[in-house]
Amino acid sequence: DEPIVETDPNIYVKTKVKDLTFRFLAGNFFQNNPYMLPVMVDHVVQGAIQLNSAGNRMTHLIDCYCGSGLFCLSASKDFDVCVGIEVNEKAVEEAQVNADINNISNCKFVAASAEAIFMSKDPVEVVTTDASGNEY
Repeated sequence: DEPIVETDPNIYVKTKVKDLTFRFLAGNFFQNNPYMLPVMVDHVVQGAIQLNSAGNRMTHLIDCYCGSGLFCLSASKDFDVCVGIEVNEKAVEEAQVNADINNISNCKFVAASAEAIFMSKDPVEVVTTDASGNEY
């Protein structure tokens, strides 16, 4: 498939990254180098799955500034729960649709400012619920 360029920012486009399909508005941000993107995704996921200082596998991932879910969804098979945080509500909707398109159920996306996580001197708890009311 030859890459296309969409100039209307209100048109939905699809792209495939490794084995995942992503659908997003052409006007929303998405990593735009299709040749380096799989390498970058592998690098980020490999960094995220490193054992912690106690030698344990991390079970939860928080993806700040998650956009339409690229890194969160790409890492989802390596974590029990993934939460993406993004200020752009439309991108959050796209991320959830992308999780659905790819049959990924352990990722949830929240429309919020991720800066609060980094500015807090106290522990920050990110809680989201599924359709049944179960908290993550």
